[in-house]
Amino acid sequence: MISFLIPTYNYDARLLVYQIDQLVQSENIDYEIIVHDDGSDEKVAENQEIDLLENAFFFRNETNLGRAGNINQLISRSKYRYCLLMDCDVRPFSADFLSHYIKLIQPDQFCFGGITYDEQKPEKGLLRWKYGRLQEAKNVDMRRKNPYRYLLTSNLLFDKQLFKDGLFEEQLTTYGYEDLLLAQKLKNDQTPVFHIDNPVVHENLETSAIYLQKTETALKNLADLVQNKKIDENLTGVSFWGKKVRQLGLAPILIQFFKNMENKLIKNILGNKPDLLVFKFYKLGFYLKQF
Repeated sequence: MISFLIPTYNYDARLLVYQIDQLVQSENIDYEIIVHDDGSDEKVAENQEIDLLENAFFFRNETNLGRAGNINQLISRSKYRYCLLMDCDVRPFSADFLSHYIKLIQPDQFCFGGITYDEQKPEKGLLRWKYGRLQEAKNVDMRRKNPYRYLLTSNLLFDKQLFKDGLFEEQLTTYGYEDLLLAQKLKNDQTPVFHIDNPVVHENLETSAIYLQKTETALKNLADLVQNKKIDENLTGVSFWGKKVRQLGLAPILIQFFKNMENKLIKNILGNKPDLLVFKFYKLGFYLKQF
């Protein structure tokens, strides 16, 4: 009846698999759990233990395909029509997580349950935690007002018959904005996106330095998507304000200011009290430099 799909890269996905397997025992449904590793060089031995479960399977790409290609591989391996795609570094928020989704299963459905973060401030990964709570952990009412903008691949229930050619276009092989490209595809195809209050908790809080590096990679992807007219610039705050700045002819001034302040901005972002306004300005300046 349902395939649980978990892409992973250098991450131990066993805890999430065990949690799903335990939750599904109370539901009278046929299921499978598939974990697909994208050419990792870490945590492979740990994830191979997933095969010991009766209805769970672990596969590994010999080479790195990128997140989009890896998820498409997951979908192609799944045997059930309905799929629940979850990031490997999340956990279900409530004990009713699966039952909420099972009630919604129907043809042509595409549903995002949301994401949240723990209330307690973490000892590490402060930038990721602060930014996630502000930008990603949107309540269901806000997400419904702008269903394509507030869409993440961390917690999606869908009918795979909607995506016979794969959920993602595979042009992005590096980290970042696969969700945005999917949102644009859904919007172009006039595929409705339903938002419900059934979140997962994001647990993997990488160091601020790693998150900043991943953010820069993602912004390069975003600039490439905009330049090739693959996405609507209004779908993200960075691209929206980047468009406004360029239209006003202010991009050269802002880029020069960014270059002059870059080291100070990074010092704040990587410090013990990162300012999210500083981080947002850094993202805008870095993004504009790509044009």
